[in-house]
Amino acid sequence: DDALELLKDRIARDFVPRQLLEEEWARSVAEVEQRQRFIETIRARTDEYALAIRQSVEPSTLNKVESAANRADAAASAAVSEQATNFLGVGEILDDGRVAPRRLVVANGAGTPV
Repeated sequence: DDALELLKDRIARDFVPRQLLEEEWARSVAEVEQRQRFIETIRARTDEYALAIRQSVEPSTLNKVESAANRADAAASAAVSEQATNFLGVGEILDDGRVAPRRLVVANGAGTPV
């Protein structure tokens, strides 16, 4: 009798009614679908804004901006060498003056890899 009661108590404690599972499933699906619609709306608006900006900017202005960005990238790059003879590679000068290595190629003064 005690074993049967313990089993009944355990089943009652651990058992989840099917209806509750179905309700939770439906709620979760609805929440995911709502989030997906929100993300799709944001993507569509972003695409619309980007197209409007592209159409409002004259091609010559866009070319100047891209050219300036390329020059800035080139200016931010620097050759990194050890003393005056060993070329180490190419780095980027950070805002605080430190050098961040980008491509390291260790070579001696004659240009041959070490």
